[in-house]
Amino acid sequence: MAIAYFRCMMCGHEWEDEVERGDDVERTCTKCRSNSIRQFKSKPEPKE
Repeated sequence: MAIAYFRCMMCGHEWEDEVERGDDVERTCTKCRSNSIRQFKSKPEPKE
């Protein structure tokens, strides 16, 4: 298991979650339920 970081492109919400290598699960934003998500392997730089 590894930690991945996610950012919603609709509302800007950021969170982290455990992922398995090769895991291809469709995720939704935990705040607005949008499926427009970007995944990062390391913590993303804060948006200004």
